[in-house]
Amino acid sequence: MEETASKVPLASGEDFLNSYQTIASKLKRKFLRKPNVSDAEEEFNSLARQLEQQEQHSHAAVCHLAAARCEGTLGNPFGEAESLIKGARAFLAAEQENRKLSLPAQEEHLMAAMSVFNHAIKVYLEQKQKLLASRFCLELANALKEFGKLREALAYYQKSIEMEDNQTLGQLNSQELVASCFIEMCDYHAALSTFDGMRGTLDVMKENGVHEAPISGLLRKCEVMQVLLLLLLQIPPAQMKKEYSLLLSKYTFEDEPLGEHMIPVNDSESWVGQK
Repeated sequence: MEETASKVPLASGEDFLNSYQTIASKLKRKFLRKPNVSDAEEEFNSLARQLEQQEQHSHAAVCHLAAARCEGTLGNPFGEAESLIKGARAFLAAEQENRKLSLPAQEEHLMAAMSVFNHAIKVYLEQKQKLLASRFCLELANALKEFGKLREALAYYQKSIEMEDNQTLGQLNSQELVASCFIEMCDYHAALSTFDGMRGTLDVMKENGVHEAPISGLLRKCEVMQVLLLLLLQIPPAQMKKEYSLLLSKYTFEDEPLGEHMIPVNDSESWVGQK
């Protein structure tokens, strides 16, 4: 098999199309001969690797998608999904390269990556692999956040949460990423609500006898973030939930009013821990 794949010429920008078409022609039906899909799949993968070495990421992505179609034809959904993920990552690499070079673009590589990730996630869900689907929702969300697409990232973080088992560290980590998106979007009420949910889940986990070290660390982090968000929102005492008042009192110095420990929203407002 490797010998067949090695016959594909080293691809450059000029001869990529010829190399691709040479492999694709082997998938055409011929008189009394079935196409050798397995060989074509290996050759597409070989060509993709060569293109990635040359940093021709968008061309490599096309080859990975062709390999995914071959895997689908062969009835191998996991191989199909794996090739789709490779293709999506190659599109992300192409998008990153365009941005690094400040090339004018319409984010077509990013849109392609989202589409291919969605296809792979669908394949995993069809195979009842929710945790793998969740993992790749998370990977796409992280990439979107890196590219400044916070609302899109938020949607995929939330999808990841839905696919995770309840009351697991994986689900809690995804919820924390959701909260971080809300904070970057300046939606502090939504961020506070997310940390409320996390803290409630952590309390239940502790009551159920889960005493892993990460649980205690996450619980402390939730409390601190809740306090900071409450100080930032400056909710009037009359409108504050009882649990918020108790939490704030836990972190308030004795004999000092809470107003002396406010977060700086702008130059005209107070500061946390400074008088």
